[in-house]
Amino acid sequence: MYKKKIKLILLTLLWGGTFSQSLLSQVIITSSNVNADSKTTSKSADLILNSPDKSFLPNRVALSSLNSPLPLAEDLTEIQNGTIVYNTTTNLGFSSGLYLWQDNKWNVLLTSHGKKQDFSNLVYKQTKKGELYKLPYVSSNGSGIEIPTFTEKFVVPKDGTILISTLIYTQMSADASTFAQIGNTFFTIQITDITPGTAEQGTVTKFYAGCTPLSMKPIPGSSSIGINNNPTSATAFTSMRVIANHSYEVKVLGEEGWNQAATVYAGNFEWNIYEANSALKIDFQSDAY
Repeated sequence: MYKKKIKLILLTLLWGGTFSQSLLSQVIITSSNVNADSKTTSKSADLILNSPDKSFLPNRVALSSLNSPLPLAEDLTEIQNGTIVYNTTTNLGFSSGLYLWQDNKWNVLLTSHGKKQDFSNLVYKQTKKGELYKLPYVSSNGSGIEIPTFTEKFVVPKDGTILISTLIYTQMSADASTFAQIGNTFFTIQITDITPGTAEQGTVTKFYAGCTPLSMKPIPGSSSIGINNNPTSATAFTSMRVIANHSYEVKVLGEEGWNQAATVYAGNFEWNIYEANSALKIDFQSDAY
């Protein structure tokens, strides 16, 4: 008789919970009678999922757009902030994944990654204190001299693009008998495929940077200060396609292409407490995969 009363009470509670507006109770769901991390109650939770070998699987819903509550509700008054679903739609401009309804729109909690790209630095070289290279005068197209600091070999891990940037400081020392001198100084950034046994081996790709160094003396009898050995800079920002697992070598060559009377140096610029390093940087960005 006692057991029958217990069953009747439980049935009454379940029946009342089904048809009433709210059931004032705390629910703990578990698939195991023994769980070292189990919680019997929590004042901050109405529902505790406590199975050590189970998970929470939210409703899988095909959302129609990020700004529409369909198919869960007909209009904005019928959906509550905090609603969470797993979206299965992937052809309307958003990905599958967990979404939260907040401020009259669906907000991403977690989506599938889709395609991704790798990004890494392959080369970073800069000149050091006292490092200067005298550039030759070249009257026609020539190779100039190699700035050895920037010579480097590298391997690319995947098909993709390398992003090449340079900042090279130059200084001019002009003939003292000449009032003013300017130059046209050029740098060639040369990248060679050195992968043995490939059709691309020996292929050379060139990019260019230039600047105009300036040197001036004060006018005789003037109190003005001359301009000599002030730095100018040659910059380049460019890109190049590369092949997975291929080896490359980068070199930077410099030359003065116009003023035979001037002496032009490239490398580190130093004055007083200041020091400016010339630099070469090559970053890699893979194709999406």
